[in-house]
Amino acid sequence: MKKTFDIIPLFPIPIGVVKLDIDDEAMLKWIKKLKYKSYVSDHNLNSYQTIDMNLMKQLPKFKKEASKAIEAYIRDIWSYKCNFQFNTCWATKNLANGYAGIHKHANNWLSAIYYPEECSALEFNRIPMLEWDTTRYKINQ
Repeated sequence: MKKTFDIIPLFPIPIGVVKLDIDDEAMLKWIKKLKYKSYVSDHNLNSYQTIDMNLMKQLPKFKKEASKAIEAYIRDIWSYKCNFQFNTCWATKNLANGYAGIHKHANNWLSAIYYPEECSALEFNRIPMLEWDTTRYKINQ
């Protein structure tokens, strides 16, 4: 008799999407005034990031709203109870036809992104554990 197995995704990667109580227009105006440097690598094109990599210190309301959302995510999705801290916070911008290529934030177990305006399609690629594992997750298509 042939056995039937339930497949359990051992290491799923949940992606949470939430709207923060932030004035997106004011935030976008502020972000555009920041100083940027070119971010050159084999995986980026026309991509820039802020010189200041600790913007959260200048954004107490944003930090409060982001903290509430992240705490809820950790509690409700991961079922964890823990204290967390923001390690870094920066802004990026891509010019026309620019992009940030596949990358990972290896020194963190959780990363977050804030978009103050509607953006083009985002693609999140799971870093393959096996070379034939190429699962992709697409948002905003």
